[in-house]
Amino acid sequence: MAEEEEDYVDLDALKIPPEVIAMLDRNIALEFHVVPVRFEDGVLVIARRHASPGRVEILVEDLSAILNCSVSDVIATDEAIDRALQKYYALDMSIPLALGPDDLPEKQTVRHEEDGIMVMPIVLDLLAQAVNARASQVIIESFRESGYWRAVSADGSTVVSGDIECMHARAIVDRFKIMAELHLEERQFPQDGHFEKMVDDHAVDIHVTTAPVLDGEIAALRIQYKEGW
Repeated sequence: MAEEEEDYVDLDALKIPPEVIAMLDRNIALEFHVVPVRFEDGVLVIARRHASPGRVEILVEDLSAILNCSVSDVIATDEAIDRALQKYYALDMSIPLALGPDDLPEKQTVRHEEDGIMVMPIVLDLLAQAVNARASQVIIESFRESGYWRAVSADGSTVVSGDIECMHARAIVDRFKIMAELHLEERQFPQDGHFEKMVDDHAVDIHVTTAPVLDGEIAALRIQYKEGW
């Protein structure tokens, strides 16, 4: 894994083989804002933006699980990654690309406590269920021995709900912290942030609040729909 002190790779100067680009689905490339640059000795090397070591570790673990292969990383600027996505995936970076759970590769797996958790498919499915139910808020409760989530409509009624394995619940809350640019390790004080996303062709702005609770942590997601249903 690349260290924070490593020099930035010059993506504009690279000629990335088509077979390497084909290893990473365009939706996944945009979702994670990464570009594959080479494949050697069974390891796919991706270029990603500068981030904290904890966030890089989650990124590499998620991509490894989605692609079912080893992944390593190098650092590139946001602007260079945008240009590479436009060049190799023919993406208009001014238009958000919807990513739903059905867009993920068939090889996706969910890893468990003994070897880490790949949570992005779970997060995408949770958001899709909430948005398709026209929920105004999602509550995720993460406790030491259990987890639970529910989507609530504007009138306060629960429209979707379900249990979550305790390790999954912790990882899901962490994933929403990352998406909202919150401090990943902060679990003693409340935090607030937000992110924008396309979910099943619906543009939403999601305000994220996390707070400690007895024996765990809770995340509340307030969903604002940007266009008519």
